[in-house]
Amino acid sequence: MTCPISIFIEQEKEVDSVISQETFESWINEIELELGPGLFEDFSSVSIGLVSKKTIQGLNQTYREKDAPTNVLAFEGDLGLGEELNSLGDIAICPEVLREEALEQSKDESHHFAHLFIHGILHLIGYNHEKTFEAEEMEKLEIRILNRLGIADPYQIDLI
Repeated sequence: MTCPISIFIEQEKEVDSVISQETFESWINEIELELGPGLFEDFSSVSIGLVSKKTIQGLNQTYREKDAPTNVLAFEGDLGLGEELNSLGDIAICPEVLREEALEQSKDESHHFAHLFIHGILHLIGYNHEKTFEAEEMEKLEIRILNRLGIADPYQIDLI
């Protein structure tokens, strides 16, 4: 299946990540399959920045006024640039924070990466988790998309 939008990946030199272009494309395809064809038809691309803890902390401070590293940030694109340049937006992911979280939560690193990427894309298409009912809707959608990828519910807490 052809990916409905172009994916541009920029990776800082000091960042180590093994997620391929094809993997990101497969995740985008599953999002579209779950939410319906044509979901991305108004957009030409999405950019993914794989960044260091220092970079994501700076972004988090600048845009969210939180002086701490985080796992993922999403920034909406400018819809007024014309069809060819009409980006869905940018997603900054910090693989170092992602790895730490996966280890702490006993999650498969690639599964956690998929979850955070999907979470970021959902933000870019208008989902958020500011209110409880919005968070519940977004989490249910994430779970369904991850299930399509054969990934277990990331919100399920194993009490064993």
